Amino acid sequence: MRRSKNQEWALETLLVHGNEREREGEGGGSSKGVPTVQPIYTSTTYLHENAGALDQAFDDSLAAKEGEMAFVYGRQGNPNAYALETVMAEAEGGVGAITFGSGMAAIHAA
Repeated sequence: MRRSKNQEWALETLLVHGNEREREGEGGGSSKGVPTVQPIYTSTTYLHENAGALDQAFDDSLAAKEGEMAFVYGRQGNPNAYALETVMAEAEGGVGAITFGSGMAAIHAA
């Protein structure tokens, strides 16, 4: 489901479709198929070309440029957490959101 820049969605629609991005091959007759929901990234490591690229990724993950999130370590963020944070910030009308791996981590951060 695509949204034009001026289109307002109901909260329920935003929560379901809010972080969808245009995907390669979508609507172009591709036989590969397109995921309808965010894939689940259970565990992974992230490889960078060199130490300079890793250093830049750390800077980018802290700055969190919109739409260009860099990942360096699964516990410090992953595509699923970033997608949830993006949708929650938009749903709440905020500038950002933070997710945690446990309730105790969230309580400690508060």
